[in-house]
Amino acid sequence: MSGGQIGVAPAVLLVPVVVVGAAVVVGAGLAAALVIRTAQAGAETTGRALEELADAMERKADAQDQREAQARLWGLAASATVRTNQQILLLAARAEKAGVHVPLPGPFDLTGRQLADARDWVIDAERALADAWQQVERAETERTWHQLVAALPTPAGSAESAADLLAAFSVTLADRRRRGRGMTTTATSRPVQPKADEDAVRAEIDEILGRLDVDATAAEREEVIILAARAVKQRETGTSRTYLDALIRRVDESINRRAADRRDAAGWLTALEHPLVAGILADAAPPPPRPDVVERLRAVVRGDAELTAADRRDAGELLSWAQRQVERRRLLEVMAETLEAAGYTVTTGMRVQHTAALSVARESWRDEHDTTVWVDEAGGVRWRTKALSPDARAEASRCEDINETMRAVGHTLTAQGFDVDVAVPATPLPAIPAYQPSVHQSPEAETKPAARERSTTDEEGK
Repeated sequence: MSGGQIGVAPAVLLVPVVVVGAAVVVGAGLAAALVIRTAQAGAETTGRALEELADAMERKADAQDQREAQARLWGLAASATVRTNQQILLLAARAEKAGVHVPLPGPFDLTGRQLADARDWVIDAERALADAWQQVERAETERTWHQLVAALPTPAGSAESAADLLAAFSVTLADRRRRGRGMTTTATSRPVQPKADEDAVRAEIDEILGRLDVDATAAEREEVIILAARAVKQRETGTSRTYLDALIRRVDESINRRAADRRDAAGWLTALEHPLVAGILADAAPPPPRPDVVERLRAVVRGDAELTAADRRDAGELLSWAQRQVERRRLLEVMAETLEAAGYTVTTGMRVQHTAALSVARESWRDEHDTTVWVDEAGGVRWRTKALSPDARAEASRCEDINETMRAVGHTLTAQGFDVDVAVPATPLPAIPAYQPSVHQSPEAETKPAARERSTTDEEGK
C-alpha cells in the first residue's frame, strides 16, 4: 500500500553546499548545476564576479541569512570560475592558431572544493592568463608582420613607414587590456576639419583601437589595423571621415560583437564539457536534443565560424536539457543518502526519464518486497512498492514504513535547499505484483494519478 509523490519546484539552489568535516564544499551535481546556470545567464554577467566574491567572503553573514549568503557566495564562485574557464578556452584556441605553446591552467571544477579554493585558483589563473595573452598577441603579430607591412600604405607626405604604423598601432592594441575590455563603450562620429588634421585623426584612431575587444582574433586585428592605416593616409575631410566611420563600425558593431559571441560560446562549452554533464550527454538514451551543437560551439570558439541564431537556440535547448538531468541526479543522490541513513539498502535499477531509478528495501524484506524510487518527467520524485513473491508478508506495515520514510526524505530535501511538497495517495495503493508480467512495465506506467491527500512538511511537524 505504498506509493506517492514529492513535488519539487524546478531549479532550486538555495543551499548548494555539503559539509565535509569542517569544510564547506559542493558535490558534483551541485557544481554542474551552478556552472550550467551561470552559462545560461550569459558571459557578461560574470565580469565582476571575482571582486564581488572576495568582498562578500570578507563580510560575516547574519545567522538567519546563512543559507542565502552561502548560495550567493557559491553563485559568485561559479561565475568567477566560468569566466576564467571561458578565457582559457578562447586563449587556447588563439595560441593553437598562432602556432605557439603557452602554459595555460587547466579548467577548474568546483566539485569537492571550498570557496577559498575557487577564489585562489581564479586569482592565480588570471595572472597566468595575462602573461599568456601577451605572449599569444606577440606571436600573432610576428606571424602577420610581413603581410601587414606589404599591405599597409604610407601616409602621403609623411616619412612614416608601414612598419612604423604597425608598431604604433600594435602598442595601442597591446595597451587596451590594461585599460579594460572596452566592450560597452561606443563612439560617435566627430566633426573633421575641411583639411583633415593628422594628429586629431590619429587620436581618434587610438581611441577606437583601444575599444577593440581583447578577445579579437589575429585576423580581426589585421582588419582594423589596415582600416586605421588607410584613415591616416587620407588628407581630405570626406574620405577621412568615411574611413574613420568604417573603422568605428568594424570595431563596435562587427568585431566586438563576434568576440562577445565567442565568449558566450565558450561559456556554454564550459558547462557542456563539465565532466558530469559530458558523461550525461554521452550516456543519454535516447540522445539529447541537438548534440551536434557542441562541435558547432567549438568552431565558434576557434574563430572558424560565427555564432548563428540557430546555434544560440540549440545551445539553450541542450543546456536546459542538461540542467534537468543534473537536477534529477542531484535529487536521487540526496534520496539515496537519506534512505541509506534510514537503514535501507539502495541499489540502482532501471532507467526512467534518462535517470537511473533506485531500488530500495530493508534486509528484513529480502525476496518479498522492494520499492522503486524515480524522478518523473516533471522533475518530481515518485515511489511505488512491489511484491516480489505471492507469499510476501507484512505488506501493510512495510508500505507504511516506506511512506513514512519518504515523508522524512521530504524534510531532508527541504534542508538541502529543494522546495518540496510531499503527497501520499488518499486511497492506499497496493504493492505491484512483481512476479507477474506487468512488472516489466515502467514504474511510471504502473502508478496511476490517483487523488492525493496533501501532507506537507509543515503538517508533518504537527
